[in-house]
Formats: sequence, C-alpha cells, structure tokens
Amino acid sequence: MTSPKYKLLWKGVESGPYSASDIQRMLKFGEIGVFHKIKADGMPDYVLLKDFDFSTKTYVASKNKNVSIFMEYVAYVIAGMSFLSLLFLGIGVVGGITMWLLGYKPIACRCILLSMVIGSFGFIFFEKIYPTLVQ
Repeated sequence: MTSPKYKLLWKGVESGPYSASDIQRMLKFGEIGVFHKIKADGMPDYVLLKDFDFSTKTYVASKNKNVSIFMEYVAYVIAGMSFLSLLFLGIGVVGGITMWLLGYKPIACRCILLSMVIGSFGFIFFEKIYPTLVQ
C-alpha cells in the first residue's frame, strides 16, 4: 500500500507530491505555513493547511468561525459607536476585555484599539469642532 501524496499551493505555484510526514516536518521547521493550500490525492480542490485533517484527509471547517465573525462585527459596531459618546468608549473597552477573557484575543485588541481611536476622534469633534460649526 502506498502512502497518500499531497500537493501544496503557494501564491499560485504548485509543488509536490509530498508525504504527510514531509509536510508536517516542513511545517514544524517553518518552511511552509498554515496558509499554504493543500490537496490530497482524490480531492477536487485545495484547502488551507490549517483546515486540513491528515488523519481523515479531509477539510475540517473551523467550529468557531461563525462565532468569531459575529464577535468581530460586534467589535466594529461598538468601536463605531464610541465616536458618539464616552459611554460607548467605555462599553468598547469593557467589551474588548470580555472578548479577551472569552478567548477572542485578536478581535479584543482591535475592539479596544478602534474604540479608543474612534472615541478620541469623537471627543475632539464634539468638544472642539462641532461648537465652532453651530455658532
């Protein structure tokens, strides 16, 4: 019985075939990354290496992908609202801390950073610019 062969795709260039142990070794030593695409013998199309299960030779969708996308939208809405009031800025920071504690660390960082930047612009606008416009 022959071991399954895999092909890799990076920036439109196909390489391989490789064995599973070759790919895992290259990944371990940083020769390839999780955003390389992989295709096993018999697969119709390439999938991201991070979403590939070598034991079943199939694509494994991220279980938390929909939750992660929802959390990202929540972060952007909170950050956008922080322009209107310092209250929303506080909500953005607390929301970011909550996301951090729930394990959504990259989204939490963006939420806090965006809330602070957009909230600062809102504060400057309503304290400095808006009063001169209504006079």
